[in-house]
Amino acid sequence: MLMLTDSHLYLLRMVPGGMDSARVVAKRALESIVKITSRKKQPEIVTFKYGYHEEDEVTVTDMDR
Repeated sequence: MLMLTDSHLYLLRMVPGGMDSARVVAKRALESIVKITSRKKQPEIVTFKYGYHEEDEVTVTDMDR
């Protein structure tokens, strides 16, 4: 599950046995997202790649699915 604020993207996982409860798995700054992709065969799975820009190159430092 995703939660979006003005400055961050939160990745949440449901707590087993907890009704309507989730825990934060990752907190990412929106400015660090360099690429968002999904596959045609599985469009429900979205990949976020994080990193930074250096001149004309993008350096990916982490990713989440």
